Formats: sequence, structure tokens, C-alpha cells
Amino acid sequence: MAPLLCVTYRNVEPLPQIEEGISKFAEDLVRVCDSITRCELLIGRSPSPASQGGTWFVRATLHVFEHSIGVVRFQPDLLDGGALRIALREILAQAATELSVISREHHGCGCGGQCEVASAPSVTSA
Repeated sequence: MAPLLCVTYRNVEPLPQIEEGISKFAEDLVRVCDSITRCELLIGRSPSPASQGGTWFVRATLHVFEHSIGVVRFQPDLLDGGALRIALREILAQAATELSVISREHHGCGCGGQCEVASAPSVTSA
């Protein structure tokens, strides 16, 4: 089941290149873990003079079982050279580490071993 994706924009317009990046992120979200029930995505830019552009940020909060995973990435310009895509990919990579721990706590993530988290090898410490 696809998670509910809630997108909020702060100090930025929902431009087509941003919308495309969000669509790809939504597809990747299902592939990463089928047990994510909700994702809150905040895309924004720090308020600063127009001549300075401001720093862009992407914050994702993933909800799976009773857990919430928050990840933030900062980029100088999300509209330049796929920076949004890179930020969203980094968010998924960082979240996947935490999702693996949650999956082990729940003896699997409910996808029958078909997602990246369920099929990832267990990490053990020495």
C-alpha cells in the first residue's frame, strides 16, 4: 500500500521540477519500505533577501508502526542540477538505516521480504 504523502512548501512555489522530484520520491518510498504509513515532506527556503537566494532544505518525517523518523537535508539550490533528487535520495538512504532497526524489532516490515529494508542483510556489531 502506498503511504499517504503530505507536502508543505515554505517560502517557495511548487515548481514543476520540484513536483517531478516529489513524484519520484513517492515511488521510491514504496520500494524502500511497504510499512511506511505516512510521510510528511517539507520543502522550503530560509527567508533571506532575494539577492542571496536563501538556503534550501528538505525535511521528511516517515511514520512506520509506532515510530517516526525525521531526516533533514540542506542544499544551496534545489533547482540546480538535480539537487532535490540528491537530497531526497540521501533522505531515503538515511531513513533506510533506521527502518532496518524497526523492521528487526517488528520481525519484518510487513511486505513479505519484497522491499529494500526487508531484503537488506542484517548488520551485527562485533
